[in-house]
Amino acid sequence: MQLESCVRNRDSRTLLFTALIIAALILAGAATAVGGGLVIAARKRKSLGSGGSEPKLLGSGSATDLQERGFGDLRVGDVIMHDATDYIVEGVIRYDEAGHHWSMARIVDGTKSCWLLVGLERTGGASKRILNPTNDVELAGYPPELIMLGEERYNFDKRGTATTELEGDTGSLGGISQNNTGAAAHRCRWWNYSAAGPNALLVEQWGDDYRVLVGAKVSDSEIEMMPGS
Repeated sequence: MQLESCVRNRDSRTLLFTALIIAALILAGAATAVGGGLVIAARKRKSLGSGGSEPKLLGSGSATDLQERGFGDLRVGDVIMHDATDYIVEGVIRYDEAGHHWSMARIVDGTKSCWLLVGLERTGGASKRILNPTNDVELAGYPPELIMLGEERYNFDKRGTATTELEGDTGSLGGISQNNTGAAAHRCRWWNYSAAGPNALLVEQWGDDYRVLVGAKVSDSEIEMMPGS
């Protein structure tokens, strides 16, 4: 009997010791997994620029350049999202009139193209319009005070003359080449018209040619931009 009791006690101690070893191994494995996960997470945060640095945006330019650029500095390759359509900027006209700057980008989605005008008005924000060229307005000479387009009345607002630089594919502008490097400066005369509501009309003179663009103003909530470079 004493022998059997000793055997049972020894077996119990052996089982208890084995259980303690297994528990210690489980705890050690869990700590290793957690520590490894924390290291991996920290490396990911560092690679993504967290921990005090600003997150990077898509594109090939520097992070600072991409974050600071907005509609006021449109460039070829930028993406414009409006009315459930993603457009690519294929050409940009930059205007300078006595220190006042604005731009107009030719934006394209497949066979569909239009123009995004940014900052023409001398207001606090970068006003935006989506415009399309129209042949429904005939100009025989100096633009009039009133232009009728269908039943819409467009009243003259203001005019001016700007020096422009062209980049990318800006289409045909008074015989100017479609593909531009921005090295040459051109002169453009312009007349701005407004109608009831958001509708707007713009007349530009390039050389001896006039072009008329008509469309509407858009709010910041209706349009987005993603820098492409």
